[in-house]
Amino acid sequence: MGVQDLAIHVKGLEPAAYDPRTLKGMILNNAIAERGADHLWSSAYAVDIAGQAGGRFATGEEKVRAVMDIEERNALYDSMLLCKFGRAIYTWDVIRDVMKAVTGFNYTVDELREAAQRIIVLHRYMNGTTIEQDRLPPRWLREPVEYEGRQYVVTEEEWSFMVRKYYELRGGYDEVGRPRQDTLARLKILP
Repeated sequence: MGVQDLAIHVKGLEPAAYDPRTLKGMILNNAIAERGADHLWSSAYAVDIAGQAGGRFATGEEKVRAVMDIEERNALYDSMLLCKFGRAIYTWDVIRDVMKAVTGFNYTVDELREAAQRIIVLHRYMNGTTIEQDRLPPRWLREPVEYEGRQYVVTEEEWSFMVRKYYELRGGYDEVGRPRQDTLARLKILP
């Protein structure tokens, strides 16, 4: 066992207080966050704690979609310099209205979503991130944490399903998690 097996980090960044063994949306958040185990990349803990998308232990497609939605809104919050604690206020319609008030442009929600997707995919493309970097610390997969009298780990199946479903739903990552050329062209990142 080496140091990499002991260290709790993703892409070199240690996680915040939100444990993916009992807040399962954080499996995906930590795996796909380009900055590493950054709880603010998609704020999936907010989905889990609020009991949305099947609740804190859900790992299905509904949870993946909910994490993607907040990931996209967070990309815009970062670009607009909005506080993420306002995530319940800044719905897609409010973001659209704020953008119009500030810029005068009449963006549609679909155009804003596409801009957010462009930001997310561009990060991944520039960093060269693949599924190997999207791995979680081995200790989360083998060392349980107790919550309400039960023991929990992240299973390889939970991680694999969520990450691969994310690649599929993100609309254009290959089997190892790289953005495909048609995705880069659709989002106007490359010709």
